[in-house]
Amino acid sequence: MNTLHNVKRWVKTTRHPLGAAIRGLHTGWREFEVPALSPVYKPLRLLHQALNQLASETARILYWTPMFRTRLRHGPQGLGNQLYLFGGMPLVQGNLIIEMGRHCRLSGQTTFSGRWRSEQTRC
Repeated sequence: MNTLHNVKRWVKTTRHPLGAAIRGLHTGWREFEVPALSPVYKPLRLLHQALNQLASETARILYWTPMFRTRLRHGPQGLGNQLYLFGGMPLVQGNLIIEMGRHCRLSGQTTFSGRWRSEQTRC
């Protein structure tokens, strides 16, 4: 048996005062909380949310949408069709022809599945 495992088991099961003290320290450390001071953490949360949204929108505009457009029938040229792809890249399985109209909104959680045996399936 591992020595650390033996120590853990001893601390959990012993009635020795040292074991009880270690259990108390562990419980206190595990339940320790820092007070959420509104003047400090509210601006920090707002900054975090703004940076997170900025990174998400940048990835959507510069990475995910152009990458998915290469999978469309008319290829990546298609500027002006206002495709709004959010939440990542849709999963495309099989040999599909995908056409999208103008002002389409598509989730990255979407799955397109085509038959593997057919030559091309139109979607």
